Amino acid sequence: MTYHATTLAVLIVFGSALSGCAGPKIQMTVVAPPSVAEALKLKRIAMGEFEGPPHEASTFAHDVGDLLTSVRIQGKPYFEIVSSSVNADGNFLGSIVRSGVTESPYQETRSRCAQSRTRYNKKGKAIGSVCVSWSKYTVGCIKRDAGFEFAPRLIETATDRSIFSATLNGSASDKGCSDSGQAIQDGAGLLAQARKDVLAQIRVALAPVESRVAAEIMEADGSWFDEAGSMQSKESGPKFASGFEFAKAGRMDRACEIWKEMEPIENEYAPLLYDIGLCEESSGNEANARDYFIRADKLSKTPDKRIAAALARIEKQVESKQILTKARPDIFYRSAQTRTAQQDQKLYGYATPMKGTQAEVKIRNAAALPEMVKAGNTVKLVLDYSVMAPKGTQNVDVTESMLLKHDGKVIKAFPDRPIKRALGGSSAEVDLPTPAKMPRGTYVIEYKVQAGTGSYDIRPVVFVVGS
Repeated sequence: MTYHATTLAVLIVFGSALSGCAGPKIQMTVVAPPSVAEALKLKRIAMGEFEGPPHEASTFAHDVGDLLTSVRIQGKPYFEIVSSSVNADGNFLGSIVRSGVTESPYQETRSRCAQSRTRYNKKGKAIGSVCVSWSKYTVGCIKRDAGFEFAPRLIETATDRSIFSATLNGSASDKGCSDSGQAIQDGAGLLAQARKDVLAQIRVALAPVESRVAAEIMEADGSWFDEAGSMQSKESGPKFASGFEFAKAGRMDRACEIWKEMEPIENEYAPLLYDIGLCEESSGNEANARDYFIRADKLSKTPDKRIAAALARIEKQVESKQILTKARPDIFYRSAQTRTAQQDQKLYGYATPMKGTQAEVKIRNAAALPEMVKAGNTVKLVLDYSVMAPKGTQNVDVTESMLLKHDGKVIKAFPDRPIKRALGGSSAEVDLPTPAKMPRGTYVIEYKVQAGTGSYDIRPVVFVVGS
């Protein structure tokens, strides 16, 4: 018995093909916009009635609603299903064009022995038989095919314009013969697979796709010393190797900490800069990662496939994040570690908290840029703060939140963003598109940063919406 079903994969895992001996790899999540670009603007979806056989149409509408509800990007729900199109950004309609199962009988030819002859050994003892004549016969077989064709329509409620209209086809098949001893897949099961095929196509069309990628970490081996230049300090070699050992053990947090401590001295050593770039990329800090990869590339005397792959990957990811952040600032925003703990202490002159005390956070700078904006344009919200904790602490659970106020009233509460922060300085940026009909006046963005359930800091900033 053979079985086949066409299904689109939403989560993809792959590794880069590299020459030579491959080192340990770091797994990262990348995200790409949906194939229907205009779907980015829609968050609240109302499910309308589907056309087709009543029971099947109702069931599939429920399946589509469940699919959209289940979409999570960066751990956050991407869509919200609402009961009325009045409160929706988009209205999802559709028609089942074709749904059914067909069976095609056919025959396959088999061979069987018609006449055999006994085999003997040298002592005249029978040791088996051999076929000397074959005959052919046929067996009855069945091929079962399921097909599901669906025509979705997603209407933007504000303009009553269709932004997604297509004809989607899903299929699944199975076949088997009477002598196989196995039953072929039933029609209901095959039809369910065909519907899943169509659901996967809807998922890729309307929502961003997160994928897993693997990138090789560079080791300071002899060839790289020759090509990238030697380190500046005798202590750096063992320290870099120590970070590499932590990376091999799956402790990228410690590896990244060690490598970042080395940067002030070894800031012209390509493998170190490349590995720090991977640390930044895996933390979602694409802009910082790109800078490290570019520096590593400029310091390399010969082309390296790992750096080339990193540059291509990060450019695509930076572009994707810009598109996604502009459309959905509630989910996507830019963040980075801007200063190590040592750099932060030197800049602001604070003492490390005593052992046993809670982690602390302090907002250093906050801004809304530009300070005066025309309705319909974008305000860039910028936040910079310090994370402090007793020695031995690697990361701190931090929650960043923002409120938009006008005339003393909260008009929008942005979703909280919980994130693990390394000690030192951190920054966050998010683009806030203002509505075209946003009333003129003075608005306040109230930033809040909190470490766990303890220390927190609040900073208000102002921007003005003019004509």
